[in-house]
Amino acid sequence: MINSSLQAFASKVQNAGRISFGDVKRLQRDILPDGITFRENAELLLTLEQSVSRADRTFSDWLAAEADHGGAVLRSPALNAASVDCTSAHVAVDPMPLAA
Repeated sequence: MINSSLQAFASKVQNAGRISFGDVKRLQRDILPDGITFRENAELLLTLEQSVSRADRTFSDWLAAEADHGGAVLRSPALNAASVDCTSAHVAVDPMPLAA
């Protein structure tokens, strides 16, 4: 579930072609104060990170911290459909290892 504030943030950042330190702070404080709670939000932010030419390091650090602290435990419709006896299933997003 992507809220209109997050969608507006993504559009602004994509038009600017960069994610600034201020953008990250605004995202944390005003748009996602409880962190990433839905798969769609995580997918949007990951796509956004890959589509801009520059992103402040705090953005990548924040995304990784969300995964490390369980903030990115996301609802998975694919798992929910496959789990007949389960009313809901979750998948944790692990941080990707950096290339050496």
